[in-house]
Amino acid sequence: MRVVNPDGSGTFTGDGTTATWDSQGNGRQDWEDGSFKSWSANGTNIESRADGYFHETRADGYEREVQTDGSFEERHADGTLIIQTAGGSYFESRPDGYSCERQPDGSVRIQNPDGSGTYEGANGQSTWDGQGNYRFDHPDGSYELTTEDGTKVESRVDGYYFETRADGYSREVQVDGSFAERHADGSQILQTTDGRYYESRPDGYSFERQPDGSVRVENPDGSGRYEGTWGQATWDGDGNGLEINANGSGSSHLSDGTTINFDSNGNLGIVRPDGVAETYKETYPDGSTATSYSDGSAFNVDSAGNAIFVQPDGSSCAIYANGSTSIADSDGSGLLANSDGSTASWDGQGNGQWAGADGATSSWRADGSGEWTEANGNHGVYFADGSGHAEYADGSSYIWDGQGNSTFTPAPDAPPAAKDSFSTGTFDNSDGSTDTWNSDGSSSTTAGDGTTDTYNSDGSGTTVWPDGSVEVHNSDGSGSWTGVDGSNSQWNADGSGSWAGADGSTSQWDGLGNGNWATADGSHGEYHADGSSFTVMADGSTYAWNADGSSSWSASDGSSGWTSIDGSHGESYADGTGQATYADGSSYTWDSLGNGQWIGSDGSTSTWRADGSGEWTGNDGSHGEYFADGSGFANYTDGSTYTWDGQGNTTFTQASGDPQVSQDSLVSCSFDNPDGSTDTWSEEGTSSWTNADGTTESYNSDGSGTTTWPDGSVEQHNSDGSGSWTGADGSSGIWNSDGSGAWNSADGSSSQWDSLGNGSWVNSDGSNGEYFSDGSGRVTYADGSTCVWSADGTTVLTTADGSVVQY
Repeated sequence: MRVVNPDGSGTFTGDGTTATWDSQGNGRQDWEDGSFKSWSANGTNIESRADGYFHETRADGYEREVQTDGSFEERHADGTLIIQTAGGSYFESRPDGYSCERQPDGSVRIQNPDGSGTYEGANGQSTWDGQGNYRFDHPDGSYELTTEDGTKVESRVDGYYFETRADGYSREVQVDGSFAERHADGSQILQTTDGRYYESRPDGYSFERQPDGSVRVENPDGSGRYEGTWGQATWDGDGNGLEINANGSGSSHLSDGTTINFDSNGNLGIVRPDGVAETYKETYPDGSTATSYSDGSAFNVDSAGNAIFVQPDGSSCAIYANGSTSIADSDGSGLLANSDGSTASWDGQGNGQWAGADGATSSWRADGSGEWTEANGNHGVYFADGSGHAEYADGSSYIWDGQGNSTFTPAPDAPPAAKDSFSTGTFDNSDGSTDTWNSDGSSSTTAGDGTTDTYNSDGSGTTVWPDGSVEVHNSDGSGSWTGVDGSNSQWNADGSGSWAGADGSTSQWDGLGNGNWATADGSHGEYHADGSSFTVMADGSTYAWNADGSSSWSASDGSSGWTSIDGSHGESYADGTGQATYADGSSYTWDSLGNGQWIGSDGSTSTWRADGSGEWTGNDGSHGEYFADGSGFANYTDGSTYTWDGQGNTTFTQASGDPQVSQDSLVSCSFDNPDGSTDTWSEEGTSSWTNADGTTESYNSDGSGTTTWPDGSVEQHNSDGSGSWTGADGSSGIWNSDGSGAWNSADGSSSQWDSLGNGSWVNSDGSNGEYFSDGSGRVTYADGSTCVWSADGTTVLTTADGSVVQY
């Protein structure tokens, strides 16, 4: 049914739909399934269907259409466009150039009107500014970077780094820390993982530092220097050079071909070029000499061993008795190599350089400028106008303008306080610290936490900490510490010092690398410049390290151990068991009952038991057993066998299968074995065995015997358990049946001991000691220091300088 009103409005119902409209041009039609259409006088039209489809248009050009799968497209009057797909992709763009794109995986890309933008996604994020600068960051922290000036960077989390620039500069760092750096001017720097560093410049300068710390420098003018393991050298570009070896010997080489050599004892020798003859030589009563040559040169040596060679043009070479040497050329240039390892060179025009043995360097130029670097990394540059700057290893810096004005920036970087060099006063810094300068050259700094540092004009100073602790530094390098907790320390200019902790712990040391210490729990120890040390723990266990790298230890439960420099080591445990492993791979184990086993480096084994029985296996497969009643047998790899009954009767069966040959204790015979060895028995009950290599073992009826080795060394075993050793190298030893004995090594060391647990020893370096069965003992080290310990645990240490400490 359709109804139309006089004003033009109306309704319609029928065919499952209804519609209404007004007289202004607005209306709507609805269907039974929920779909509808609407229209308005302002131009907006909407269609909405029950299946989800939606479409809207407006008079201003806006339009939105939604599909049944949920995707939609939306256009705005200003040209903005928004699109979303059924899969979750989203796109938005604006007339000003802005756009945003979001993918189903969550990644988002945004582009701004100015050309900049960002991207974030599962594989990382990136940013760009529209000016050519771009950066992409990976989730693991790696990134790539490109800048508008042409710089490109790749940085990975494994440590790899690569950078290039438009001017030709590049730097590549490998994951192992090595790097290569090349500059636009052609200079390059290389560093390897083993510590080698190399730098070169197009002008011919090069610097090379090796892993062992040696340094070689080549300058554009051909001059250079070397400092390394064998010594140091310096040379100019004119053929002059100096070198000093680590042992104190050295030589001077002059441009005319003259060489002057000297050894570590001060002996001199001069070698002149061909054609130059010695015309005069005089030796004076005090030992000094004067020599003249046909080219007008002269070589003079004074009584103290100082020598000078002078050429006709006025150039000279001096060699001093202390091992230093120098060359002075007629043009004013020169070289210097000091015995302390420092070197210097200069060109006669006011330019020069110096290198210290500790790595410090300095250079100066004729115009008054120069630079310096200290061993700790401090570096400074000064210019001809009096200005300059310095950067210190702690991060602080100092600049001055040549007019008396200076600025100091402390570390960490803080706003500097400026002053002129003629003023005094106090300056409050923004970090709460205060700097004070006095007219006598002293100064002080008070930090925000109350810490006060005072510096005197002579280089001494004092630090007072907020808790009241005080540290004093004297101008000679000595100093002291007094802690508020009662601890105190002092150190002397020669490197010696001491420490006393609030808990009772102490330590003291000399300037040579020797010292001792004790902790509050009773532990104590000592160490020496040769690398040896000795420690006694609170529970009585001890640890000793020797200068040659060997060591030993003992625990409070009675267990102990040792390690030799060749890697051999052994342990004995409190329950009587133990083991030892030797550098050749052999090993030895035992238990507390008298049972044990040996495994040789060649695979041979030997086992013994407390009842006197045992067995062995050779690395060739031979095998034997012996029993508590004295009987036994041996089977050899060639098929021969040997048996004995413990009553002196033996049977040997040859490998050929010949009938057995038996002997009783009254028969003498000899057997040649296939391996070249020989067995011999005599009717007196003696026997002997000679190995193919010449080793001979003899056994007497009373149980005694002798072993003679191919090198002539002899070991004697007596029936009472005593014996002796005489080595081909001169070593010797004896041991007695009561357990006492003595040993003398080829290197001069010796030891002796009795059967009660007392003994003494002397090493080849002069160190010696003694020990007693009650647990007391004494050690005297090669440097003269001593350590004495008593049975009650008291230890007294006397250092080489006479200091005494008791624990």
